[in-house]
Amino acid sequence: MSSAGIAAGAWPLFALAMALLGILLSLLAEHLIHRALPRLGGLPGARTRLAAAALTGALCAACAAVRNGLVSLPAFLVLAVVGVQLARIDVAHHLLPNPLVLTLLVAGLALLVLGSSATAEWAELLRAATGAAILFVIFLILALISPNGIGMGDVKLAAPLHPGPDALQQGPREAKGHAVGARQHPGPDADLR
Repeated sequence: MSSAGIAAGAWPLFALAMALLGILLSLLAEHLIHRALPRLGGLPGARTRLAAAALTGALCAACAAVRNGLVSLPAFLVLAVVGVQLARIDVAHHLLPNPLVLTLLVAGLALLVLGSSATAEWAELLRAATGAAILFVIFLILALISPNGIGMGDVKLAAPLHPGPDALQQGPREAKGHAVGARQHPGPDADLR
């Protein structure tokens, strides 16, 4: 389903629904992380949990608002939820737990494969996987050159954080055409014969 499948007036409600979903998923993720990784200690304080939930909700709403297609949206929602939790843990413990990074990588890849199978755009998925591998290798080289600058957790996190080919290829001009309610106007270099 593309963004054209949602009426322009429904987008604010859809973004709000995604924000609420993000808040709920953030709270659920904290409990699951607490149970799966007891070495991180107890649940974070109420202020930290509220801040993480609010940030996750805002990121989920932003993902819903800017994604030009709904097929890849679940992968970006997973990135928002797990990414905020990883950031919270990294700030508190200076650690990026392997189970969470692996969860982000596997879930994101699985959701992108499902999205690619729905749209039959396998070339896009291959370019995204290639970009993720290249980013991983670049971060690995940087970590080997300067071990005090980048940790191996950052290296492992580089691959799942690769934004994908559509985010890298769309410039501001192309992205405007995907905005809700945006009209396609010919640019100054358009052939107007």
